[in-house]
Amino acid sequence: GPAQLFLDQEKAVVVTTSIEGNKMRTQECLGFEVKEAAWAGLPGTMDAIITELVAGRNVETDTDSLEATLDEVMVDLTDHDVAAYRALGKDIGEALAEVARSVCVGDSEYKVAGITHACYNKRGIDLVMIAVAHDERISWDRHPLPRLGVGTELKKVCMI
Repeated sequence: GPAQLFLDQEKAVVVTTSIEGNKMRTQECLGFEVKEAAWAGLPGTMDAIITELVAGRNVETDTDSLEATLDEVMVDLTDHDVAAYRALGKDIGEALAEVARSVCVGDSEYKVAGITHACYNKRGIDLVMIAVAHDERISWDRHPLPRLGVGTELKKVCMI
């Protein structure tokens, strides 16, 4: 999700949405202060937090005078890089299609995650996270870690 990092001599603050706040605090940015902006009203709600942190001081951003310096250290993808990304995209598509054909009604979210892992892993793709949700849970859990047990069985709709 969207996030910005504010740094000064005293603190480092991650500014993100309320949807991503807990994940940033507990998984992605341990030790950083995290400020959450309401999803409704973006990007204004994040801008307001940044304005409060800046408190009228002069600041540099990656889109101001630092942009040219950052552009100097960036490099274009080589033909080999592009070919590798295309091959990876093909493998990802094939793995996901295999997973979709393998999932059955009654499978737990955890079983679907295992099938997903196996399909990607045999192609040499290491997944950092596997999100799986079934049926009603899809609408209320945006980044669902797979569950095991009663009530996690697929009834009709599976999101991977």
